[in-house]
Amino acid sequence: MANEETVGAVRTLAHAAREIAIAGAAAGVDAVLRDLLSLVDEDEGRPIGILSQDPEHAGTPARRIDALAQAAAKDGAERKWLELKQALAGQVQNVVYVGEESGAQTQLILPRTLVIRFDPLDGTTNAINILNSFASVVSVDVITNTNGEARHLAGAILGGEVDVSWIHWSRRGQHSVGYSKPLGRVFVRSMRIETGWRHLEVSQEERDVHSVASVAANSRRFTAFGPFRDEIFANGGVVYHSAGNPFCAALLLGHVGAFVETQNVTMHDSVYLIPHWLLGGRIETLDYQPFDYIGQYERHAVDFSPRSKPIPPYIAYVGASNPLKDRKIASELRNSGEVKSPPRRQVFREED
Repeated sequence: MANEETVGAVRTLAHAAREIAIAGAAAGVDAVLRDLLSLVDEDEGRPIGILSQDPEHAGTPARRIDALAQAAAKDGAERKWLELKQALAGQVQNVVYVGEESGAQTQLILPRTLVIRFDPLDGTTNAINILNSFASVVSVDVITNTNGEARHLAGAILGGEVDVSWIHWSRRGQHSVGYSKPLGRVFVRSMRIETGWRHLEVSQEERDVHSVASVAANSRRFTAFGPFRDEIFANGGVVYHSAGNPFCAALLLGHVGAFVETQNVTMHDSVYLIPHWLLGGRIETLDYQPFDYIGQYERHAVDFSPRSKPIPPYIAYVGASNPLKDRKIASELRNSGEVKSPPRRQVFREED
C-alpha cells in the first residue's frame, strides 16, 4: 500500500473495514441500551467496581456506561476482525484499538496496521437523561508506510433512527498529496422498519437551506453560535441546538442545510464529515475558507491521545453554496413568507 495499491485492493480492504466498524458500533449500541434499560443484572455478570478516570479524557468525565460500551465495541470489532483475518493476511499484519475511554497509547505502529478508532457512546448525557440522541461511532484506517501515513477506509455511526456506514477508496493525484476527488459509498438503514443497508444516492442540491444545527448545550457553545443563529433567524430560518454524529443522517439526507461547529473537536466527534464529503458535501472554516477534513483526519490518524482536538471549527453544508453567506438564499428566505422544503426524488437503492 506504500505505492497506492490498485483501487480493487483498496476497495476490498475498505469493505472488510466497514464490516468491522459496523460490528463494533452495533455492539456498543447494544451495551448502551442494555445498561440504560437495566437488562443486565448482577447475576448475569454486570460489572461492579470503581471506574478509574483517565486525566487525559476529553469532554465530561467518563461514566460506567462509557466503559461498558467501550469494552463491548472493542469486543465486537475484534470478533469480526478475527473472522476476516485470514482473508486479509496479505493486506493487514497488525491491528490497534483506540478509544476515547482507552487513554493515550504509546506503541510502535507498523505498516499495514489497521487502526480501529472508537467512540462507542457519543452523547453520554443525552443517553442517560433522555435515552435518545446518542450514537456509537467506529472508524477504520490503515497505516500505509513506515512514515506513519494513513488511509481512511471505512466507518459506521449507529444508534439513531437512521444508521450510517461508508467505505472510502479515493485516489491521490499524481503530483498531489491530497485526493483528486471523493470516491466511496455511503449506506443507510433503519433498524426500526428493517430496511437493511441501502446505498445512499442523495443529490446534495436537495436541501432545506433554511435550517442550521449546532451543538450548543453549554454557555460557551451557545454564545459562540450566536452570530450564526441570529443570521438564520433574521432570514426566517430554523435552528437546532443538536448536531454531530447522532444527527448526521439529517445532514446527509439534506434535511438540515448546515452543521456549525464552533469549537476545536476530536476526530471521532467529527467523523461524520467523511460520508458528508463522499456525497459531495462542502466543509469550510468559520471564515468561509475550504477545509480539507479528510486530509487533516489522515494526518492525525496515529495521534491516539483522547485529549487531542486537531479539527478546527467548521461549517458543513449541502448544496453548491453556504447558506450562511449566500445572500441570494437569504433574500429568498426573507421574501418567501413561508418556508418550504424542496421536492425530493427517490434517493435509495438496495445495497449491491
